Amino acid sequence: MDNIGQTAQDKDRIAPRPAGASGTHSRRMKEGEFMKVAFFDTKEYDKRSFEAYNGKNDLAIQFYDTKLCEDTVELARGFDAVCVFVNDDVNAAVVEKLSSFGVRLIALRCAGYNNVDLSAA
Repeated sequence: MDNIGQTAQDKDRIAPRPAGASGTHSRRMKEGEFMKVAFFDTKEYDKRSFEAYNGKNDLAIQFYDTKLCEDTVELARGFDAVCVFVNDDVNAAVVEKLSSFGVRLIALRCAGYNNVDLSAA
């Protein structure tokens, strides 16, 4: 994350990227550029709720019915972010692949996060 608008407290909360990790911590979107988000394990109610934002607010959303796991992680190639649900498996191998693809954000649309390997993320 860049330092624009950050307070000293904000800087203390931002964990440094581990040595050897690929990609950048974050980057600003350029004017007119869309953040490409892959939604996994998408339900009809997700599509109805999020489709209103697709193509707006600098978001380009691709919905996938399949769950994110080691077998489907290739679908995230070319995306800036993934949005996962409770039964997606975001284990260390998936996190490593996402990072190698340049995915900068893993968003969850569920209350729990036990399906995410936090130490790998």
